[in-house]
Amino acid sequence: ICFVNDLTGWAGTGVQFSGEIYKTTNGGANWISIYNYDCQMTTRFYNTNIGYTNSYYGQFRKSTDGGLSWTQIPLPSTGYGYQYMQLLDTNIIYMCSFDGYFAKSTNGASSWLVYPTGNTMPLFSLSFVNSQTGYCVGGNSSGVPYIVKTTNAGVNWSVQQGVPPYELYGVYFINANTGWAVGDSGRIIKTTNGGGVVGVEHYANEIPEKFNLYQNFPNPFNPSTTIRFDIAEPGFVNLYVYDILGREVEVLVNKFLQPGRYEAAFDASLLSSGIYFNKLKSGDYTNIKKLVLIK
Repeated sequence: ICFVNDLTGWAGTGVQFSGEIYKTTNGGANWISIYNYDCQMTTRFYNTNIGYTNSYYGQFRKSTDGGLSWTQIPLPSTGYGYQYMQLLDTNIIYMCSFDGYFAKSTNGASSWLVYPTGNTMPLFSLSFVNSQTGYCVGGNSSGVPYIVKTTNAGVNWSVQQGVPPYELYGVYFINANTGWAVGDSGRIIKTTNGGGVVGVEHYANEIPEKFNLYQNFPNPFNPSTTIRFDIAEPGFVNLYVYDILGREVEVLVNKFLQPGRYEAAFDASLLSSGIYFNKLKSGDYTNIKKLVLIK
């Protein structure tokens, strides 16, 4: 579904061999069918006139009259299954493919540039915060996730580390740091640092015999504190901070860690005074400690 203002929007529907595009001009109160061909994977309009749609079997089309008529345009020759697209303006189009490629056009789909993202796993969604910085997400049916990031308009991609182990179907960023991805079985993940690794580091060389979450220090604190924890076995580690109502306010660690003693910094400059809780989880181990913020 795609809206360009409060009133005007389009929705692409269908299953494999058949599908339609619907349009509303009154905020969704009424919809009319404007195009009937095959399953519309993505329909995107930049304004009330110019838009693009691609279908399940690789048919890519452009409209310059709000979807009343469509002209077929060749897709990139490299890659297949271009499922999701984003329009940065009327001429700049970004897409990701089912075999791990990223394609872009800067001339209204007259020609394409195609770049590999480093893996042939399916990519289901992408989100660019500007013309240079963006993310693609995907994975395979075995639950192996895939998130890649570019800072040079798709020419080069880096794999995001510490991603939870499940397939991802959608991603959306509101700025260079804050974004969400949705995945298998209704899971949602979030980043507040552009997908980078949160500041967690070793503070001792020995390997602990058991898991442990230590009391933060200082405590009470203002506005920052240090949280130390021991990881006894390799695995995926979560270290979250919650407010007294149980709402997540910070993700300090969300990645795979080897055995060791670690510490993470928690900066509460933007939070109000009160009681908070940090929760460490790795495998079957879970522990919670109380933090007191006094400003």
